[in-house]
Amino acid sequence: MIQGSSLFWRLFNNLAIFTVLIVVYSYLHGVFSSSHRTFFRQIVMGLIFGAAVLICMQVKITVHQGVLVDQRNTVVILGGAFGGPITGLITAIIAVIYRIHLGGEGVYGGCIGITLSVIAGCIGFYNRKKINTISKATLAALAATIFILPGFIFIIDIQTGFKILQKMTIPYGSAIFLGVFICGLVMFNEEYRHEIKNKLRASEKQYRELFESLIDVCFRTDPNGKIIIISPSCEKIFGYSPAELVGKRFSDYFNDSDIEGTFLSKVSCAGNIDNFQTIFTKKDGSSVWISVNARAYFDKNGAFAGFEAMVRDITQIRKAMEEKIQLQENIKQIQKMESIGTLAGGIAHDFNNTLAGIIGGAELLRDNDITDQQHRQYVNLILTSADKASDLTRKLLTFSRKGTPIARPLDIIPILSDTVAILRRTIDKSITIHEDYRIKSAFLEGDGALLQNVFLNLGINAGHAMAEGGQLIFSVETVELSKKYCDLSTFEISPGAFVEITVSDTGHGIPKDIITRIFEPFFTTKEQGKGTGLGLSAVYGTVQDHHGAISVYSEVGKGTVFHVYLPVTNKKVDEFYLEPLLPKGSGIILLVDDEELVQATASTILSKLGYEVISAENGKKGIELYQKHQKEIRLVILDMIMPVMGGREAFKTLHALNPSLPIIISSGFSREEDLEALRQIGVSGFLRKPFHRVELAEMISKLLA
Repeated sequence: MIQGSSLFWRLFNNLAIFTVLIVVYSYLHGVFSSSHRTFFRQIVMGLIFGAAVLICMQVKITVHQGVLVDQRNTVVILGGAFGGPITGLITAIIAVIYRIHLGGEGVYGGCIGITLSVIAGCIGFYNRKKINTISKATLAALAATIFILPGFIFIIDIQTGFKILQKMTIPYGSAIFLGVFICGLVMFNEEYRHEIKNKLRASEKQYRELFESLIDVCFRTDPNGKIIIISPSCEKIFGYSPAELVGKRFSDYFNDSDIEGTFLSKVSCAGNIDNFQTIFTKKDGSSVWISVNARAYFDKNGAFAGFEAMVRDITQIRKAMEEKIQLQENIKQIQKMESIGTLAGGIAHDFNNTLAGIIGGAELLRDNDITDQQHRQYVNLILTSADKASDLTRKLLTFSRKGTPIARPLDIIPILSDTVAILRRTIDKSITIHEDYRIKSAFLEGDGALLQNVFLNLGINAGHAMAEGGQLIFSVETVELSKKYCDLSTFEISPGAFVEITVSDTGHGIPKDIITRIFEPFFTTKEQGKGTGLGLSAVYGTVQDHHGAISVYSEVGKGTVFHVYLPVTNKKVDEFYLEPLLPKGSGIILLVDDEELVQATASTILSKLGYEVISAENGKKGIELYQKHQKEIRLVILDMIMPVMGGREAFKTLHALNPSLPIIISSGFSREEDLEALRQIGVSGFLRKPFHRVELAEMISKLLA
């Protein structure tokens, strides 16, 4: 029987079929109109997802006698969510028929799981418009996973089903969640890409038809700028026949004679000129605004032979151009999803490394022949790895959030080192990253996740500026900013010690005429489709929130340098690592959490702090225990997500029974708006999992004081 991490990895490897499924789904989505979810489309999609189900179910992972698991429920959920109810139903029917064919004691529970999956998928389908952010997509995937897990209860009998459910929740639920979340994200991105592509194709068709209906003027000149040949349309627009213009300079007819030299010099020096706007004097003496696009051409020996140009009335195509610009902005939104996927991939690599540290340390602790020093070393390894894993998940959750930074003491050097490690796995390998840290540590107060986003953004922008390869350098040193410098700065900064982080590249640089605009929202100096979508305006805002400053210097063809200044804290280094004494107490505490591991750990910690602990595995049981020991219980710790009755419902009941009872909510995932809502209804405190015993001890001591 396969259980635990082995089960998770077997299920995770089962996700390989989704690569093919996504490719086929993307192709079919392009064949069918994305704006019309027809009956025929849903049938075809249902057969495709059904085929994927059958392939997934060939990987028969036995978790109990007669009980087989695989990624069939993930396929059914995705089929309903992205194909529609008919697609989900066809997929589910195929899965049910084949599961019945396989037989075994898990048939009934498996069919119920498939039924719950198609329901979850259909709910997701009808709420697609509401699932428009990464955090909402995460919640939707988590909700779908939790929704289908009760299917295990109906395997063999209720008691056996519960035991199987307890063993399967973490490994099976994690694999299903990752499958729904990752594949759903990619499929959504494919849908969005096709939608934008169709809109762009329609716009380009409209633009082409409009262009072909215009009477534009095209001409070619010799090296001296004299017209060699010009289209007959010049007579209708300018009043001159082609014969009257051949041998003449087109710029001779510009209304402003000073512009003539500018036009010719730009074409000869730069080799091309785009959207050069000026006023042209017609034969009858009237004027017309024109837009000129020209490029130099060369003979077979590479010598300048003249330039070719196209002239049009810019007022007639203004509307079409505005529509095209709007579509280009929509395309940029696609890049946001791609950038998050790229960065999340790097963070996922680090997360697996931290898991390796935790598992490795725990296995070493099993040995009977270890010394006390080795025991402390392995424990520290587990705690350090767990802290890193917790921090990485917080980075993913805060990557796209808005709000004020969380100010706490931190060393900027490890943050930069982590950033460089992620960038080395995400940007082009032809780019060499150097670290020039002239100081060993630099302490400041701020939000580490937001600051890392700043340096990731600058690093990715630099990577896009070096398409042919180059060097990216991160350097750190401390500087003293004078009062004169601070007074002249556009940032509200005070004189004193600052840490200066310099991010420099050898890319194409930023032209002087646009460098003043780079911190504007959604402005990018990169080619269309190369932007991260995060925006340097977010970098500017984060630095400003940390009471720092940022400046940029760039030369076209040489590269760009960003200087970030952040104030150094006055606190001593020892203050960051001095572990406070654990406040102890007495009395009975009710701990309500469905995770046995959390119950055991928290109960042990609380017992060592002097408290007596009563445990319950769900909200309903917790309420019963509280009613029984109401006079003795001094404080309650509630998990948010539990079977039978969740934390929110349990809190409302307990709060109604005793409004003065201190209640702490503990959860591994929550949004700021959720926490604020809980505070408003009377929650005494919130502990974000995983937490340290210091946090737990201090919060309880404060509430019971």
